Amino acid sequence: MERVCVKAQCTTLSNITISSNVPYSGETYIGGNITIEQGGVLTIAGYTYIGANKSITIKKGGKLILNKATLNVCNGSGYWTGIIVEKDGMLDTQDSNLYNAKEALLCNDGSKISIKVLNIHGIVGVSTGINIKRYPLISYLIDPHNKFRISISNCKIGIFNNSNISNHIFDYLNFDNCNVGIQNDGQNIGV
Repeated sequence: MERVCVKAQCTTLSNITISSNVPYSGETYIGGNITIEQGGVLTIAGYTYIGANKSITIKKGGKLILNKATLNVCNGSGYWTGIIVEKDGMLDTQDSNLYNAKEALLCNDGSKISIKVLNIHGIVGVSTGINIKRYPLISYLIDPHNKFRISISNCKIGIFNNSNISNHIFDYLNFDNCNVGIQNDGQNIGV
């Protein structure tokens, strides 16, 4: 018997704009950028593969819900850009995984982020797990059954904190195989 490996193929390269409620479940393959506009809600449950060097951008008034979702790059090689949350954009993660993103999560000034459980698996020497810019509104929901609510592995920088946000939000973090755990506005806090 001969074994054959089939990699996730993103054959459609078109960009997608979300302006209403759209659910993705099961396996979904997106080769282009995804933009969530004001009033749009994208809910991802299951596996979603995103094209190399492509991103998900959440605009003002848009919302991305990751509910037991896994996001990864198409074709099994390289990386996708990551999730960009703009001012007044909303991200809600619940027990989800982000694989092989160059910058898994970019939280811009005024973005609204709610994380219950999030696992980020980067590319050693390349990836930044979470980049915090200015003053995002980040909340973490306590789940007593999970010791770490955020786990970041295989990243050059686990969290880059380029804001005046206090360090208490970094409770319940787990870093594995990151060159730097937290870089706080140019200063390494943990390795």
